[in-house]
Parts: sequence; structure tokens; C-alpha cells
Amino acid sequence: SYRLPIGTRLRIPWRKCKRASMPRKNAWPSSERASAMPRRPRSAFNCANVRSPVAAMTQHAPMAPAATLAQMIIHGVFDRFPEIQFYFAELNCAYIPGMLYYMDRNYHEFNDWFQVTLKKDPSEYVLQHTLFGMVRDAPVLQMGHLVPLERFVWGSDFPHSVGTFPTSSQQIKEMFARIDQTLRRKILVENICAHLGLDPDADITETPRS
Repeated sequence: SYRLPIGTRLRIPWRKCKRASMPRKNAWPSSERASAMPRRPRSAFNCANVRSPVAAMTQHAPMAPAATLAQMIIHGVFDRFPEIQFYFAELNCAYIPGMLYYMDRNYHEFNDWFQVTLKKDPSEYVLQHTLFGMVRDAPVLQMGHLVPLERFVWGSDFPHSVGTFPTSSQQIKEMFARIDQTLRRKILVENICAHLGLDPDADITETPRS
């Protein structure tokens, strides 16, 4: 999941992934404003070093995973593979509502430069095909009026320093205090189980003792 330089073509075997029923998971954006689209004539965007519809769509949404999602939207990945689902882990999820807003706004505001026609708004593609991995992102759980909380997955991010271990249980209790039990279970258990093909009602394997 390394960032690629501007102008890099990222070829991913989508059909092979689909045939193998392989879950798609990304811990960081796979590129940084990279685009295979041909450059347009010199414009205000070129002067601002914004040379592609991907860059235009995400210039006010620099947070992960905007650039990766914009690439897939612009190049028709979600139209060609309507069942594909991605899980972006370890995000700062309180940014997500703003990311969605700016991707939509920039598509409509700047599209006259690029003449890209999408069947849906960028935010619709994102919300239909993406799960967002949250860790210590309590504020996003108060933003249900801005983004559907059903698209989030909680994780402890162990053993990273920003993770919740060893106080995960207490932090979950505090973060989800105002979330109803059905939505709480989806975010904590069911969403990631559905994505990875796991049984949410199976017994939890005991952690080996060292």
C-alpha cells in the first residue's frame, strides 16, 4: 500500500479478485493524486498543479482515502464491478463527512474543465462500495446526520500506539454510549464479518498465552 508518483498507472486484477471472492482491504491510499487520464489543455487547474479530474475532485479532500476512491470512480471500477466492496482500515474517520462533501462539490464545480460524466455522485459510489475503519474516532459517532454510521467498522489497531489496547472495553463503552445496540453490533461485529466472510455468532478463539 505504498503511494505512487503522479502519472502512475495502477493496474489491479479486479476480475481475478472477484473470481477468488477476495476481500478488498487497504490500510492507506494506494496512490497520491495519480491518474492515467490524458492531460487537458493548460488551465487554471494546471497552474495550480491540479492536472486531472482525480486531483480536481480531491483537491479539498486530501485525507485518506479520497485519492484512491476518486481514481476508481473516474475510471469506472464501480460501474464495471457493482458488487465490489472495499474496507479502508486505520482511518481518521471524523474527516469522512467532509471528504464526501468536497468530492461531490468539486465534481460539480470543476467538471466543466474535464467533461467527466458519472452515473452517480462521488459520495454515492463511496458509500455503496466502502467500509471505513475507525479506531479512536468518537466524534464520528455523533455525525450520523452527515454520514451513514452503518458503513463503519471498529478496530483496536493493536499494536499501534494510537490503538485502544489495553483499555479497549472501556473505550468502546464510552464511545458507543449513545449508539443503539443494533448499530453498535454492526460496527463492532457484523460489518467486518460480512466483508471477510466470517460467522458473527461463532465462538471467539481464545488468545494464546505467551
